[in-house]
Parts: sequence; C-alpha cells; structure tokens
Amino acid sequence: CLSEGKEPELLAGQSARDSMYLCLKELESVSTGKPVKVS
Repeated sequence: CLSEGKEPELLAGQSARDSMYLCLKELESVSTGKPVKVS
C-alpha cells in the first residue's frame, strides 16, 4: 500500500487510531465506573 501510495484495503490508519481511542475510553470508563466524554 505504501509503495503505491494507496490506503490499505482492510483498515486505514485513521480507522485503526479511532478504534484504539474508543477502546482506551472504554477502559477509562470501566476503571472509574463513570461515563467518559468521547470527542
């Protein structure tokens, strides 16, 4: 993908980053027992 300058077909980097962000926010909420703001 990088050698051809194209986005990956299965998962773009931004999607992976956003997924990780949501996982970390979920962990924070579970750890604190409180809702967290996701922006």
